Amino acid sequence: SSAGASGAGAAAAAAKSARTEESQSSVPVAGALLAMTAAIGTVSAGAASVESATASSCPPFDARGQRYDQTTFSGRFSRMFLGCDPRLLLYTEEEVRRCAA
Repeated sequence: SSAGASGAGAAAAAAKSARTEESQSSVPVAGALLAMTAAIGTVSAGAASVESATASSCPPFDARGQRYDQTTFSGRFSRMFLGCDPRLLLYTEEEVRRCAA
């Protein structure tokens, strides 16, 4: 009887050890989602601030031209920063085609 109890105890300990190893080696999904959300929010907020800060100094829209002066660092930075704006993923294909026309 004691051999059966010690066998059951060993099996329980092995199962607990396996669960511990599994939980330590798995990907922390909640943390990854939180970090991803924070990163997207940060980039979106930055793009919105660049957009609002430069809106008054931008030339009229020209689909073939550049919005920012590409001879300056700030112009190149603003162009690339707004091009990486994750809010662009929310536009429908119809909206993009309408704006491109």
